[in-house]
Amino acid sequence: MDWLSQQPLIQKLPQIISEVENKDVKPAYMSHAGISPQWTIDEALEQASNAQVHLSSSNRQKWLSKMYGESPNDWREAKTDTDKFRFTINTLTRMRYCFLDGTLEFNEKDSPDEMSPELKNILTPWFKLSKVLNNSTWIFGHWASLMGNCSSANAYALDTGCVWGNHLTMLRWHDKKIFTEYSHT
Repeated sequence: MDWLSQQPLIQKLPQIISEVENKDVKPAYMSHAGISPQWTIDEALEQASNAQVHLSSSNRQKWLSKMYGESPNDWREAKTDTDKFRFTINTLTRMRYCFLDGTLEFNEKDSPDEMSPELKNILTPWFKLSKVLNNSTWIFGHWASLMGNCSSANAYALDTGCVWGNHLTMLRWHDKKIFTEYSHT
């Protein structure tokens, strides 16, 4: 727990310029679940840093007890330190879908292809709403039902359900090559 509490909630990855493409490389980031469509990259990095300070502090137990809950699910309603902390934790560790206005939704876990038509009218994957992906790359997990299929060219979904008997997916960053290792369960 001590080691985990010292880890960043968003990791900025080193920029690697491809010798073949030799073009501008977008900055790349990694988090467990994604980035809120309501945030800029600077807001996300600031909030992730603030949350990590709380988690690594001597008051860790107090902050851990405050992180559970689904409110607020709208960044504009996060007024207190506790609200901002909870929204940040929920965004970076639990988010999959958002409502069309960018607010977080926590119940739907299916892939977009498996979702009911009613839900398709009100929910969309966070990566389809995030403007951050216009100028950066994001690597995330947490959403095994996607099985690595992400409709955004600048997002890599790496959770492919190894724990559920599927396979482990790995990304070699310097050339963006995907590898899989099948579960032996």
